[in-house]
Amino acid sequence: MKILSSKKLRKELKIMWPMFTKLDEIWLTDRDYYCPPVKLIKEAIEKCGVVNKLPKGEAFDCDDFALVANALVRLYFIDKEWNKDGNNWYPIAFGEAIGTKWNAWEDVHSANICMCEEGIMLIEPQHGTIWKANPADDNLFFIKI
Repeated sequence: MKILSSKKLRKELKIMWPMFTKLDEIWLTDRDYYCPPVKLIKEAIEKCGVVNKLPKGEAFDCDDFALVANALVRLYFIDKEWNKDGNNWYPIAFGEAIGTKWNAWEDVHSANICMCEEGIMLIEPQHGTIWKANPADDNLFFIKI
């Protein structure tokens, strides 16, 4: 089981995206974080109910999908995974991100981010795609975990 301090998590995010220089670009609200395996994130995204919902224009678009997925994935972990294998109530290292490039697709967009055992993963909650972050293909300017 991988647990990271907020200091170490911030360092990992800054290694991936060195342009993060200000404290207000990366919001980490807890002291320590549980970094789950990708397979558990895939399961949570598939079962949380946000994937394949229809966007409703500006009233419910990418930032809303990311916000709802963040809450539902956290609830999924509380209900299903917490206290298994000694997780002991560490918050999951899962959150929201805003950027201008996603998996080489360029546009201002919001999605989800998770520090997993396998590294930093980005998640498109509108259709469930998960990929390993790559600074050449993913350009973020705000992260909240």
